This record gives sequence, structure tokens and C-alpha cells, in this order.
Amino acid sequence: EIKVRSEGCIFCDVSRDKGYHGSLEMDRVLAQMEGLPEVEGRKIPFELIDEYPIRPLGKLLEVTERHRIRLSQINLVCRVDDINAHASDLSEILSLAQRQDLKIMFASIGFESFSDRLLHYFCKGITMMDITKCVQTLRHLKDQFGGHFLYRRDEGANHGFIRPTPWDDGETMAEMDRTIFLNRFFEDILPEHSTPLIIHHASYLGEWIRQIESSTGIFFSRDGTWIEWWNPL
Repeated sequence: EIKVRSEGCIFCDVSRDKGYHGSLEMDRVLAQMEGLPEVEGRKIPFELIDEYPIRPLGKLLEVTERHRIRLSQINLVCRVDDINAHASDLSEILSLAQRQDLKIMFASIGFESFSDRLLHYFCKGITMMDITKCVQTLRHLKDQFGGHFLYRRDEGANHGFIRPTPWDDGETMAEMDRTIFLNRFFEDILPEHSTPLIIHHASYLGEWIRQIESSTGIFFSRDGTWIEWWNPL
């Protein structure tokens, strides 16, 4: 048995290898927004880079309204638990966005899997119940705010869905397909195609697969910073 220590998603190399841990003062963020090019009198769309962006987003919109900065669209890369934790705040935040006539897009949400077993293996810290609650919130907000709130695949969003993985089997595949069908994720959440599990050298999974290689003598091909778990040598 090989155990791997992980702090967060086991496949992620950002926080461990090249992440920036910290925050920018609001005046610096404001200066960046003021420096953005404009199209038809509004700043071009930009991404608010924050692992938990919802609470900072509300403060940001208050500042842009006060300083009369005309934005067109803010894109968010977000976690399921952030949406669930601040579901009650989103209506107020989106009302503020609607008042400024700008769009808020959840450009990518890290669902990653629709199997409780794989979510556990990924160390996502969420369950299928959490994902279902999140999607229900998104659909409700879409009904409420229409074109000022974007999250759907056909609106340009591309949400995380990892498949295949080394742990796929008939039971897991059937579970996911059933969950996708019953919750109608194919209508709005599923991306055009899934992304195979990518093991980066610097991720916790990279450490795991190197331990497998050293203990079994079975080695896997490399491609740049990837370890190809599907391609034993």
C-alpha cells in the first residue's frame, strides 16, 4: 500500500510548485482595471484570479460602481464549496452586476468528477450532494438574472471533468453516467469533452506514481512535465 500526503486536490501542482499565495490590495486591482483597454466604452472582459472569488467579487463591484469604472464582463474560476458557502450572497452580488450592466461568468468550476469515490480519491473535499446543490444554485440564478449571469457550456464556460483515470471501472462509469443523466448535466455543465487525468511531476500524484515505479520496477513514459500513467514502458 502506498500512501500519499496531499494538501488539496491531489492532481494539482499549482499550490505546491508554482502558486502565488497572497492577495493584492484593492487599489492595485483598481489600477489594473483602470488600465484595461476599452471596447465601446467598456473595459474588456478579464478574469478575477482567486481560488475563492465570490466574497472579493462583491467588494470589487462596490468599488467599480463608486469609481464609475464601466466593466463588460468578469470571468471566475471557482470551487464548488465557494459557491455553496456563498449561495445566499450571490443574488445580491448579481443584482449589483445587473445594475452596472455587466456580466459575471463562472468560466470554470472544478467539478472534476461525478463519482463520490473518485472525488474522494482526488481529495476534492466535496461530495456529489455538494455538486448537485451547486448546480441547482447556478440554474436558479440563471432563471433570476438571465444574460447577466453566465455559467453554461453554450455561453462559453468550460467546467472541470476528469476522465479517464487509473481508477475507472464498470461500476464507477455506470454511476457517473446515471448521475449525469438524472441531473441533466449534459444540458449545461458537461464540457464538450472530458480531460484525461494529467499527472504533473510536481503534483502529489507525481510523488505517488514515482513510488509505484520504485517499488514495482514498472516505469511510465514522460512527456514534458507529464507522467503518462496510461503508457507503461
